[in-house]
Amino acid sequence: MALRNLVTTGGTCLRNTIFRRCLSLTPRTLGGGHHHPPIPEPYVPKPRDTSERDWLGRRKLPRLSKDSHDHTMDDYQSYIGGAVFVLLTLGAVAFYTDVFGMNIKKNFKHAHHKEAITAKHTESTHSHSEESEKPKPKPAPPVVQEKPAEKKAPEATDKIPDFIPYLLVGSGAASYYASLSIRARDAEAKVLIIGEEAELPYNKPPLSKELWWYPENQGQNSLSYKGPNGKVKDVFFETQGFFVPPNEISSAKHGGVSIVTNAKVKKIDAKARLVHLEDGRSIRYGKCLLATGGHPRRLSVFEPFEKSGNVLYLRNVNDYYRLTDACSHNGTISIVGGGFLGSELAYSIKKRFPETRVVQIIKEAGPLANILPLFLSTHTRGGLERAGVEVRTESSVSGVSKSEAGLLHLTLSDGTSVASNYVVVAVGIEPNVEIEIGDEIKKDTEHGGFRADAKLLVAPSVWCAGDSCAYDTGILGRKRIEHWENAQITGRLAGENMTDGNKSFWYQSSYFSKIGPEMFINAVGNTDSKLHTVSVFAEQETPSSNQYQKGVVFYENKGEIVGCLLINVFGAGLDVARRLIDERRSVGEAKELAKLFSLWDIEREEEKENAKSKSS
Repeated sequence: MALRNLVTTGGTCLRNTIFRRCLSLTPRTLGGGHHHPPIPEPYVPKPRDTSERDWLGRRKLPRLSKDSHDHTMDDYQSYIGGAVFVLLTLGAVAFYTDVFGMNIKKNFKHAHHKEAITAKHTESTHSHSEESEKPKPKPAPPVVQEKPAEKKAPEATDKIPDFIPYLLVGSGAASYYASLSIRARDAEAKVLIIGEEAELPYNKPPLSKELWWYPENQGQNSLSYKGPNGKVKDVFFETQGFFVPPNEISSAKHGGVSIVTNAKVKKIDAKARLVHLEDGRSIRYGKCLLATGGHPRRLSVFEPFEKSGNVLYLRNVNDYYRLTDACSHNGTISIVGGGFLGSELAYSIKKRFPETRVVQIIKEAGPLANILPLFLSTHTRGGLERAGVEVRTESSVSGVSKSEAGLLHLTLSDGTSVASNYVVVAVGIEPNVEIEIGDEIKKDTEHGGFRADAKLLVAPSVWCAGDSCAYDTGILGRKRIEHWENAQITGRLAGENMTDGNKSFWYQSSYFSKIGPEMFINAVGNTDSKLHTVSVFAEQETPSSNQYQKGVVFYENKGEIVGCLLINVFGAGLDVARRLIDERRSVGEAKELAKLFSLWDIEREEEKENAKSKSS
């Protein structure tokens, strides 16, 4: 083998040598030896340069032809078409981008629509001593400004179909996700959404969270915010182009989703499969979804002052506009309620408007007292106070009066009082079940809302989803849940079952919240503070004001885990929690089960163990 390689290598060298020698032959060799003189190189005369040159001395490019061209009618039409295209392009750029500073779009809108009135932001200082209150000019009631027209849904028209295969009552998250599920399983399905609001379906959690924490700009009427990745988002699920006009949905060749806004359903006849609107119109349906949502719960003590504009609620886009305008006056905002909405707003308002005084009035012992163990509720209160919120616990509003300066004086049950420019009532919601439903559709007297089974069916060909749906969750029993993910999951499940599906509820929906800068909450299952709880928190290496930085709270019923609440724990924590609930794990294993969550830094723990082993 070695010899063969050697021979092959030698042969290669020989061939290469011969090849190089052939290339090195000279003209003398070809001529017959050194007795002959070298062959002279042939003389080739250089062509004369006759090309034209410009005034810089550069050679001009030759013309392809010197023949003149006679223009025809086609040429002139091409010139005119090109000019028109350029003019239209410049006009579109000027209209939509205002790149030339002509404000064409703004002037066009002002000529066709009434210009919105902008509230003036008056700067004022507030004394925290309520006994020495000084008269202040009466603040103007908040002005509702319309959102951009391109996101505005068309108002209800008389041209709606007489019959629709899939009718969704309500235009919230549940109906939107139900429409996606229906269209995914029936590609040519025709879906009609009927909603009371003027807007297209939109995402409501940012109204108390991201729009305050990460606004795209400081404009009060902006519905855009920056996501965690820095990308700008808005609250709307889809643009107007996604929806088929109501008068065209019946003839749409491949179906689609249509929406009728500013319309309210008055009655549902489940036997006749007929829906009656308040304006007198009716529509027949093949299958119907009740996703009516809810409305803010009101307190009778504030009813006489609601028309004055000083008492506010937060449930929709217009409420958000009013609230941001009220906060911009740098006065005092009192928030009545210690649940998620009230606590989120207390932190959110103070974060976005630091000059505004925020007072949170809580009936319970602390924020989220109906969910968190007492020690965590107390810890949450401390976080809000460090953020600048004044928290009044174990207090309720027993009386309200209005001063000549336009301030609302709230008398609390503990004998103190608060003078406020505006009051936000956030004490929960009531399900929208005012629709006349007949005997076929039942209401849940215990939990509120419409009564459904595990498949979300309430009557033949009628399903429900979202905040107004009380259904059998399986392992956790019958519940009515008022969280965004529940609306999404129940909407998808209802849409699947409306398209001949037969699936029961199986997924434990979660919720999230951010209360203060140091407390991010994720939870799943039954998280009622009345239940027995076991909490496991990671030990802090250095002393900190936030001693409960990372942890998990297990909620147990009859020894089994029925809920988990995670504090500043991310990743797959919710999926782990769902599995523990589904497997009915014992709360006695809490300390070991806590290791399934990312409470500790694994590398640091290994370093500690190595250090201990070396020292021993």
